[in-house]
Amino acid sequence: MIKLNLILVIILSFAISCLHAQYPDTICIKTKKIKGFGPFPHIGIPLRIINKDDTFIHTIPEYKGIQNDLESMTFRVLFTDFMQHSYQNYYHGKISEKRFNELKEGWNWNPRESEYSKEFIKLHVGILTSKDSNGTTKIILDKNNNYDFSDEEYFLIPPYNSEQKFDDYFNNISPVEVKFELFDGEKKKKKKLELGFKYHSSHQPQIRIC
Repeated sequence: MIKLNLILVIILSFAISCLHAQYPDTICIKTKKIKGFGPFPHIGIPLRIINKDDTFIHTIPEYKGIQNDLESMTFRVLFTDFMQHSYQNYYHGKISEKRFNELKEGWNWNPRESEYSKEFIKLHVGILTSKDSNGTTKIILDKNNNYDFSDEEYFLIPPYNSEQKFDDYFNNISPVEVKFELFDGEKKKKKKLELGFKYHSSHQPQIRIC
């Protein structure tokens, strides 16, 4: 009787395993990437001059190809991962230990070596703007992430128009794709990001992540 029960248990276990084999643990859903702004809130980046007293002014990478003869020039850097930026610059001696501890306390942040890289990760997007006498803004992005503006071209944003809604993007300016690097906890990876352009409520041009 015991032997018969054992055989029945084995048969039942085998049947259940076969049944589960028909329904895999992983469900694959095919998706298609479509360019667009999506349903999520946009992050706005005002195009303003960096304060010379800012703690992070010394952590900004050196960029080549910045022309000195541009009118009303503004230089800005978009950090795609500010915590990785802070972490790597601390280990490169550009952020003091005192300031780094203040950041950790203020952010309630306890970085672990398994999550961040001491190696320099190119997680920045350089942005250079200038404005002519007609109010037209010229923008150049370091799209290829080589920290050099000389191999990039300007594109124009027309002057502010009172009929332009603050949250509307310019219909004639498509989002611009830029490249950068991120560290995923194991290795650095090359990524891409699309940036759009609009005017802020202060009538100043603003870059937004799409």
